[in-house]
Amino acid sequence: MKKAPLSTLLLLISAPGFAAYPLAKITNQTDYAVSGTVEYPGCSDDDYTVQPGQTWTARSRGVCLITRITGTASGSAKHGESTKIVPYDSTGTSYGNFQIEAYGGQYRIFSDHEFGKVSRSAQGKSPGFRLVNETAWPVAYSLEQVGCLYHDVLPSRFNGRDGVKTFNTGAVWFTLRAHIQPDGINPQTDFDCIEPVAEIVGDVLIGVAETVATGGGAAPAAVGQIVARQVARQALKTAIKVSAKSLSKAMIEKVGEYLTEAGTVTMGGQYAGYEWPFRCDQMPEYHISGGPGLAIDQHGDVYLTPGAPFTVKKTNTCGNDMMPLSPRQATAETRLPFPTLASGTATAQPGPNPVASRVVTVYQDCNYGGYAVSLAPGRYDMGQIQAMGIRNDDLSSIRIPRGMRAQLFADAGFAGSQWNFAADDDCFVNNGANDVVSSIVITGGQ
Repeated sequence: MKKAPLSTLLLLISAPGFAAYPLAKITNQTDYAVSGTVEYPGCSDDDYTVQPGQTWTARSRGVCLITRITGTASGSAKHGESTKIVPYDSTGTSYGNFQIEAYGGQYRIFSDHEFGKVSRSAQGKSPGFRLVNETAWPVAYSLEQVGCLYHDVLPSRFNGRDGVKTFNTGAVWFTLRAHIQPDGINPQTDFDCIEPVAEIVGDVLIGVAETVATGGGAAPAAVGQIVARQVARQALKTAIKVSAKSLSKAMIEKVGEYLTEAGTVTMGGQYAGYEWPFRCDQMPEYHISGGPGLAIDQHGDVYLTPGAPFTVKKTNTCGNDMMPLSPRQATAETRLPFPTLASGTATAQPGPNPVASRVVTVYQDCNYGGYAVSLAPGRYDMGQIQAMGIRNDDLSSIRIPRGMRAQLFADAGFAGSQWNFAADDDCFVNNGANDVVSSIVITGGQ
């Protein structure tokens, strides 16, 4: 059989209606700029460079088949993995769409058709991610490359069940971000990743506290099920009261700043796990734990407590050989100290100067912290001290001017254990009077 001369083939190609092959396109799904060559036998080759998350498109092609595409990643490995790129090889293909993907411990160039065969999804298996929220807060998350490709809010833990989300992805790298989002509303769009806003967080927190304090129990569904719990009085010594009646606007913002910093983490270079045939039996799994807590005392007052550090931790090994230098765990690092109530708010008033006014002043906390109530000479049974704003079994320090005396009793009716004070005491923990006082007698000062 005679072969058609080249001139005849060229005439056929240039004839009206002759369809050219689609332009070569290469999408880069790595964290590196990649440069290489698209080889066309019998035609001029194309050199290309494509940035992470971008697509390179050839200017022309005609009816040239592609037999090979090579690629080299720029720079050193960011995650400790091999950055070798296995080339695409073919006897000659008319396909036009290609992608560079993480695959089998390194990177590889696939045609879309070829990649579709090897990336068949399997329920619960890699590639992908599984996020588990073990905290009492709704948590906003995003899986980012150039932008936020996956983003939403994980529900809080409720009735013993964690909030869980599973993503089926390609075998690609992501940066994982997570932060507490008390209002339970996704703050992100498809085009950006928004950090939590401290003022909004603070306002929402106050709303949660008010809901709990007024008998609403758990917070509304839109805010997530943040359940207040009964805690020991001593635990509340390190807490901050968050009811709206106790906080100024400035303090709301300060609490919001603390909650934002104490509940935000970022983990770069997280790998989604291998495609078939190297697929893991499980997806890479991340557990979210800790974060500030809410507590309620026997009087119904609500407190924000420091809680445990807000942490995101990878709990299995799928893809670890592709990310030997990438973090497996991240914990929020709070630069702000745990907030203390600003001067002038309801629970921060120091009370009158006891020396000048000839009164004894008792304080809720050690070191003259918490609320303060001044007592003139007299007898104060439990009902009377409660009427003056002193809670039963709630005192921890006392200031006494020269010449005055205070008798503190463990029980109502001036009964039970008794402690006598003729001078200041900055903490009752050492003498057994801490959080047990129910009646008081003040003498002197006439």
